[in-house]
Amino acid sequence: MSQLYYLYVSLDCNDSLLWHPVRTPLVWEIFQGMLARKSGHSPKPLMVAGPLPMWAVWNLMAHLQQAGYRNSRRRSHWRLSRWLRREAKASLRVLGLKASVSAGSWPGRLPSIAAGDWDTTGVPTGEDLAAEVEGLVSLLYGRRLLEDEALGQIRRQGIDTSLPVPYLLELAGLLGLVRQEPGVMLSPGVQWQCSRCGSTTDLVVSPGRCPTCGAVGCRRCRACVNLGQVCACRPLYDFSRLPSGRAAQRSWASGNEEKGGKEPVLAFTLTGPQAAAYDDLVRFVTEPGAPDNCLVWAVCGAGKTEACFGAIAATLSQGKRVLFAVPRREVVLELVDRIRRAFPQRRVSLLVGGQSQVGPLGQIVVATTHQTLRFAAVFDLVVLDEADAFPYQGDPMLARALSRCFAPGAQGITMTATPSEYHWQQVHQGKWAMVVIHQRHHGQPLPVPQVWLQGNGRQSSVGSPQLFPPELEERILRRELSPLLIFVPTVVAGKTLTRYLQQRWPDLRLDLVHAGKQENRKLLEGLRSGQLDALVTTTLLSRGITIPGVNVIVAQADTETIFSCATLVQIAGRVGRTPEQPSGEVWFLAAKETKAMTAAAAMIREANARSQGALSSWVR
Repeated sequence: MSQLYYLYVSLDCNDSLLWHPVRTPLVWEIFQGMLARKSGHSPKPLMVAGPLPMWAVWNLMAHLQQAGYRNSRRRSHWRLSRWLRREAKASLRVLGLKASVSAGSWPGRLPSIAAGDWDTTGVPTGEDLAAEVEGLVSLLYGRRLLEDEALGQIRRQGIDTSLPVPYLLELAGLLGLVRQEPGVMLSPGVQWQCSRCGSTTDLVVSPGRCPTCGAVGCRRCRACVNLGQVCACRPLYDFSRLPSGRAAQRSWASGNEEKGGKEPVLAFTLTGPQAAAYDDLVRFVTEPGAPDNCLVWAVCGAGKTEACFGAIAATLSQGKRVLFAVPRREVVLELVDRIRRAFPQRRVSLLVGGQSQVGPLGQIVVATTHQTLRFAAVFDLVVLDEADAFPYQGDPMLARALSRCFAPGAQGITMTATPSEYHWQQVHQGKWAMVVIHQRHHGQPLPVPQVWLQGNGRQSSVGSPQLFPPELEERILRRELSPLLIFVPTVVAGKTLTRYLQQRWPDLRLDLVHAGKQENRKLLEGLRSGQLDALVTTTLLSRGITIPGVNVIVAQADTETIFSCATLVQIAGRVGRTPEQPSGEVWFLAAKETKAMTAAAAMIREANARSQGALSSWVR
């Protein structure tokens, strides 16, 4: 009968014994017993001397698996040890490492402590312990987390465990329920890469010794540091797997979610174009043979969010999970309330910076695109709204993170008012379906921007009297344009303009909104309620907000690095969004008319022309 061997390599860079007896002997004894009962073999561990950096261990394991070694009667323990040394040295040589490699059997060089030497009172064993581990893993299902993030999630839920959580996570890895990988790794012949965001360019070497592992030259990633520091010596846990035999019951990991149809509760009756798009998107997620992705091209204020609620409901009715991702935090905070009202019987999770979800993921997850870095292969329908918005647009890191959220066989819906060249290419090649909504929900046309050019051809300072045309100044003072949004290219320009207007027109009630301010939502409510006449704002408010009766001025609209065609179209789309006040004014103030300004006005005119009698059209 052949002997069964298991290779264990420690991922703890501070563990000089590779598997320290003080940390994990009890877990090993339990795991050894479980394997013996399951396979009929008594497993023996093999040891690789070191310690090695986590990324090197990862590559060593991959190399050993690729070698495809299988033990047999003809291979003695001595031959096995020789084979292991040869393969390990070959792996380390490829990695450019010089390290001694040895193999041995238990107890050998590695001290052991019998389970009887430990106080195991009340500690479950065998299937009971496995069930506890499965329950713990299910709470984090679908996430990719650093160890401190995983421990924090479990701690905030107040869960009592029979063993310390790190022990249980280690056992989960041994059982194949959790995938551990180094935060930053180096593959043979490949450059360093962050395992979380995929960056290969924003990796730096820790100055001096790494504060985590004490090594010199430990790499860390700067690209995704806002979500927690990732480095080569810290493990990243992938909770995208389910326990064996449970894969068909994916809802088990999200709180026993109900199947069955529950139509969304809509706050208003859908218009003809909305209803047509609603039906088309339901058909997209239910019709066999439909493409994996669908582009929703909709003008600003078309009600595209509500148009996709039918597709969300159809997905939920099958016991599946939905992600609704938006690039900007402010839009997410406003959108989540609408989704909760539309799906009152479903659990809706909110994930934005500064607000972390506790417990299993809901059936619907509303998150910023940055938060998608913490997910893996868990969503059956991924809806991306405002696909042309900063910071998602042009950021390959966020695009990779979003694509990794797709479960096998999942579908995606991408919504935008200004499709990119990539979107058009996918549609024209037949890889994506497309739903078009060229009409606003109230049926009125989009406001066409009015352009005012300064006579001297030079861009005026935002603190200059020449910024506004005289007739516009008078209307602002008479509050004819209130509520008013005045967009500026930068925060500095916003502060300058706010001070200037407050000094020039002290009776005008106005304030400044930008990403660094805490009271932005309060200021928005003040503009809606009439407590404020105007807000000076950066492009922060260019998307995802509705203010009845608002008018818009874009100062220094010829700042092309900020005011692109897509941004100007979105800014114009803030006007006339409600059926009670479906019209308004949009002004572009500039020294010269840019291509972006011309293209934005042309796109709006084209949409208005198409909206005459236009319904949604599904292109296959």
